[in-house]
Amino acid sequence: MLRKWTESEAWDWKKQTGWLRGCNFIGSDCCSRIDMWQSHNSSEHLETADRELSHCKKIGFNTVRLIVEFDVWLQERESFMQMLEKYISLCDKYSQNVMIVLANEHNSAEVRSMFRNLWENRYMHSDITRGDFP
Repeated sequence: MLRKWTESEAWDWKKQTGWLRGCNFIGSDCCSRIDMWQSHNSSEHLETADRELSHCKKIGFNTVRLIVEFDVWLQERESFMQMLEKYISLCDKYSQNVMIVLANEHNSAEVRSMFRNLWENRYMHSDITRGDFP
């Protein structure tokens, strides 16, 4: 966020969004969060995610939490960002809000700052809005 929301903006968002119902998402064919984000077997993982996110919508979920792994980003930056965009697009396809969580054993203040800067530079300063994400 570029600025803190006003109380009125926060209530408007809450009224529009409603009650958040969902889960921490990891595809059933992923043996770990690292497996979910690395390029190896990514097309199979995305097929599974497509199917399972459709189930999320059918049972009434509207939100998923994607726990992203710094170690994968560190080793495979470009493919990691492509996977992130694909997962977010799949979530949008099934009307799922996305909560991104930065995680791993190296989750220090420095790592969180690197992710925040990466995210802001890639997404927050662009014209992407809900529904317009690729």
